[in-house]
Amino acid sequence: MASKDAPSIPFKRRVSVVLVVFAAYIVFMGGAAFFEDVTCGTPDCRSPLLGFVWELEDANILFRDHYGAWPPAVAHKPGAMAAAVLASNDNTVMKFDYQGVFKNFIPQYALVAGKLQHPLGGVVEQFPGKYLNRKVLLVRLHNVPMKDAKQVDEHIDGIADGTKGRVQYGTSNPLTLTYVANFVD
Repeated sequence: MASKDAPSIPFKRRVSVVLVVFAAYIVFMGGAAFFEDVTCGTPDCRSPLLGFVWELEDANILFRDHYGAWPPAVAHKPGAMAAAVLASNDNTVMKFDYQGVFKNFIPQYALVAGKLQHPLGGVVEQFPGKYLNRKVLLVRLHNVPMKDAKQVDEHIDGIADGTKGRVQYGTSNPLTLTYVANFVD
């Protein structure tokens, strides 16, 4: 409750101030989004690989929830088949039949010659592994340009060093990027 000595601001003026602040927020945030879209042709633009690794993590979790096992456990063998089970609509890459119930967890990415490919055209593989003394799914992305590997590394690990953290890769260009995708324990 306002004291008798304090001036009160009329309700309409308070609403107007809130609307102006809200409008300014929308303009500035919309402007920032527009600027980001306009500059997307520069080398600083996000790599489609970054979205792919996040989608792959989500697909692994959905797969586990649906089938009760992580992809490498149901693939005929780890590697390309363990990644392909995420996009397969049949049992050609799975050890078990699952009563003919198959689901494509990443339909926006197709299998090419029975292998999952990332948006830049390289093959994707998955393996069980260890990271920080925990069981994980390791994802290998082949044929990745250095600039894309650095963007993924910087967004996930905070620094593009290629040797520490969840994203690791060598110095060749193109390269093979290894990524700690999911903690499975």
